[in-house]
Amino acid sequence: MSSWNTVEIDKDGKTYAGKYRVEGGIITVTYDAEGGGDKSANVGGSDPARLARELLLEVVTELRNNRT
Repeated sequence: MSSWNTVEIDKDGKTYAGKYRVEGGIITVTYDAEGGGDKSANVGGSDPARLARELLLEVVTELRNNRT
């Protein structure tokens, strides 16, 4: 099992932090604040850290949209 790495993004002047890991070519990002959420995707040839930021942005955006 691979270890978890930290991932951070800035959105609307706020920093959001989550964690990610890659196992078997699949990246999983988790976000525990604001009700939490997670997303997974096939890494393919992508840079895992960049893909983790993109997935975290999707999770945060979905959570914020569901609050309104």
